[in-house]
Amino acid sequence: MDNSMSIAPRNDVSSNPLSSIVNFTITDCEFAKEMSTSSIIVALRVAQLVLCLMGFFSSVPFIYVLCSQTAHQLHVNVRLSLISLTVGAVFACFQLFISAFYTLMQTLISEDACDFMVDSYVCALIRSPILFAIYSTILGSMVLAAERAIATIHFKTYESHGSVYVGITLVLFQWLIALGLTVFVVGIRLSPGHVLYCSIYISHPRSAIYSITMISVMETVALLLSFVLLKINQRKRVSEFINNSLHSLTERYQLQENIRMMQILIPTMTVHAVLSILCLIALFIFAFFDNALDGRYAYGLAPFSELILLLISMYGCVFPLFAVTRNAQLRQIARRALPAVFVKVHKPGDVPADDEQTALNERGRGEAHRTRTSKQETERDSDTHFGLLSEMWQK
Repeated sequence: MDNSMSIAPRNDVSSNPLSSIVNFTITDCEFAKEMSTSSIIVALRVAQLVLCLMGFFSSVPFIYVLCSQTAHQLHVNVRLSLISLTVGAVFACFQLFISAFYTLMQTLISEDACDFMVDSYVCALIRSPILFAIYSTILGSMVLAAERAIATIHFKTYESHGSVYVGITLVLFQWLIALGLTVFVVGIRLSPGHVLYCSIYISHPRSAIYSITMISVMETVALLLSFVLLKINQRKRVSEFINNSLHSLTERYQLQENIRMMQILIPTMTVHAVLSILCLIALFIFAFFDNALDGRYAYGLAPFSELILLLISMYGCVFPLFAVTRNAQLRQIARRALPAVFVKVHKPGDVPADDEQTALNERGRGEAHRTRTSKQETERDSDTHFGLLSEMWQK
């Protein structure tokens, strides 16, 4: 059997291979098997498995770092927002790993072509959690920008008037809106029957393009707003330095806190915005070609759906690493929370960590010995000096 993505005319196949089919034929089954067993699809799913594991094992320690005692120097709302973003990435990687593993095993062990026909409700059950995680992570950057905007506007009273409740409310808003968008997108496209290929968007990516376009635009605006907020806080800090007597200690602390937090959030939001825009571009290409080409050629576009999922798993890898490596404060917190991970590399001539205390003890004993020797020499010199004086007086 040829597992390549070669295009072959199939005039008897359903006009849209991603739409639900109530009464499928053996030709539909063969078409579904050809799409699922494509070498490109299999390679993308293997890459998803690898990246999901990497994303999981980089995101979970990052959550531990943010929950540790060493992270308490970060503002509680920033920790809540970063944890919420990372939990979304972990959830997406976990669901994607299960989905990719299930479909890959089905590809390897299934012999009946009709086993590759997927019930639309089963497809919704498999893919909807991933879509929910995508929406939650996209909305997370908007929540971060909103929280810092509130902190900038009310910097004089933000610490003393329930700022924690602001962070909790924004995080709840993030997850509730993500859930509502997922139910809406899945609900308007879900129909009984079977699908030839279980796309992340159940039946067609066009149903999600409008919402993701709107969210991506808002995410870009949120990133630009973050740069504006950083500049505003920096100018306020200059004003506070010039007119120090006009600002209380709490106000000066909040200005410094706003600047530090924006310097942490902007790099991570940039990574998230870039990956989201790449997903959106892939969706536009998918929808354009699927709309322009006949359904019998549309199975060649299935890799776009898997590519979107690959970018999501890549986000789980990049986000924690970029957040830690690009910010000195987070890097210091992570080093204290996970000392076994951040092992200091010793250069030639450096004292190993295990022998450092021994070296200090030896150095201390050497100093003590030199001190005692010097004291003894001083005493001998003093005795000699007084002995000579005594002899002179006797003469």
